[in-house]
Amino acid sequence: MLISLLISSALAAAPPRTEAQIIRLESLRVPAADLAPFVVDENPTVRARAGYALGRLQNSAALY
Repeated sequence: MLISLLISSALAAAPPRTEAQIIRLESLRVPAADLAPFVVDENPTVRARAGYALGRLQNSAALY
């Protein structure tokens, strides 16, 4: 079961450059609006990763 989770996680990863951009913005604790382009990206894995980053910012205003 763990192996299947790891494989599905690897397949669902955002493109490396995009992932790096999101991680950088997240670590800088930027305003939620700076992650907006990723939230509307055509790639569903990028959108999911951006949503995860918004949640980690722990800013409830980011949800509106």
